[in-house]
Amino acid sequence: MALGLLGLGGCGSDSETDSNSTAATATLTKAQFVKQADQICRKALVEKDEAVREELESLSAQERAQPSKGTLEEIGATALLPPFKQIKVKLSKLTPPAGDEEAVQAIVAKLEAGIEKAEENLAALSRTNPFVGAATAAKAYGIQGCSF
Repeated sequence: MALGLLGLGGCGSDSETDSNSTAATATLTKAQFVKQADQICRKALVEKDEAVREELESLSAQERAQPSKGTLEEIGATALLPPFKQIKVKLSKLTPPAGDEEAVQAIVAKLEAGIEKAEENLAALSRTNPFVGAATAAKAYGIQGCSF
């Protein structure tokens, strides 16, 4: 069911500010890193939800109820994956706190693995979530906004 596409993360505020962008090159405390990562994830997930909603609204009632594989692939490619790729890029640019580099790299690596798995079968995104590993690692680190 296409509505399952909305289940891949979501919720949150889109209150990210540009003032945090300069911190990507500065050494951050863990609290600062977590705050910025939360903002990055929440904003991207809100954008993902809006994009999926728009895609679904553009479909006929019949196509929404029984989407074709092609429709699911299109929604996956145009609405679902871009926000996850954006999250990966932005998290990669943040400088992790000293001593936390491996934990942060693991989150990014698991996110990349989820993206690669999703790209292998975009239609499956309506029923599976390849980002669970990244979400679990992010939550363990203290990043609550990356609940994919």
